Amino acid sequence: MSAMSGISGSDRHNWNTPIRFDATNPDRMYYGTQRVYRSTNGTSWTAIRGDLTGGSGGGAPGQVHGTLTTIDSSPLDASVIWAGSDDGRVQVTTNSGGAWTDVSGMLPDRWITSVHASPVSRETAYVTISGFRWGEPLPHLFRTTDMGASWTAIAGTLPEAPANDLAIDPSDPARLFAATDVGVFESRDGGGVSSVLGSDLPNVVVTSLALDPVTRRLTAGTYGRSIFSYDIDQPSAVAETVSGVAHVTVSPNPARGGATIRWSDAAPAGLVQVDLLSVSGRRVWSSEARGSREIRWDGREASGRSAPAGAYFMTVRTGGRELGRATLVLGR
Repeated sequence: MSAMSGISGSDRHNWNTPIRFDATNPDRMYYGTQRVYRSTNGTSWTAIRGDLTGGSGGGAPGQVHGTLTTIDSSPLDASVIWAGSDDGRVQVTTNSGGAWTDVSGMLPDRWITSVHASPVSRETAYVTISGFRWGEPLPHLFRTTDMGASWTAIAGTLPEAPANDLAIDPSDPARLFAATDVGVFESRDGGGVSSVLGSDLPNVVVTSLALDPVTRRLTAGTYGRSIFSYDIDQPSAVAETVSGVAHVTVSPNPARGGATIRWSDAAPAGLVQVDLLSVSGRRVWSSEARGSREIRWDGREASGRSAPAGAYFMTVRTGGRELGRATLVLGR
């Protein structure tokens, strides 16, 4: 017996076709073409409503094809299902697929890489979006708390790289993990400030995340560089000393061959020390600025050699106290 029974052979399929188990019933599964299919036995499928995309795009613009790229169901209400497509549409149903609402009007018209229902709020969901096919490096990460009627951007201090997936800590919903084209980042304030997670992940595209709430292990799937896992309860590789007094920015980010570091007026106008730290805490480069709120780094370590590609922390200090920090991704 074919495991695709009931799925129309004329449907459009994304190269990364979404398949999702229902969050409340493991016997129920969802499969996406341009429409959502449901199965209760894993072999036969029934379409729930029609085309949820803008139709076949014929490969343009951005090589979109009018296919679904992500599906999720609420762990709090089995009747709530979310779906996202490669042509920028996010749809939600609150009656198990009887009727869908397009809630993507406020979102960028880009590839929807993931949509995740909140583990603690029925009306809340998160969306990650990639502009890679449009040559756009911005990190797009959004949250809704009203079933998609409005969206709030929560990319915060993520580096300028496409966002591919998200994981939410159910025991601390303000703690988010974002998979990007330059690694995995963690935010403990709902997306405001993000920093590199751990120190052992290669500088690689991360396409998917999965968090086991029992073992507290976060698993990251990469684009051709294997699978990695991380114990999210272990102490951070770099002590969290950020006071939030000064807002620190780095541009360009990702950088190649150097970057400019700027900090807000909240920092004193006197002597300020700027340090570049590896994710393990090693000081790679250091300089001082007096009477200025920006400084240039030439892309070299203190020894004079070019710093290797990877993720770093750029910190701003005065009097031995850290005022702010930004994550810098250095490309090849």
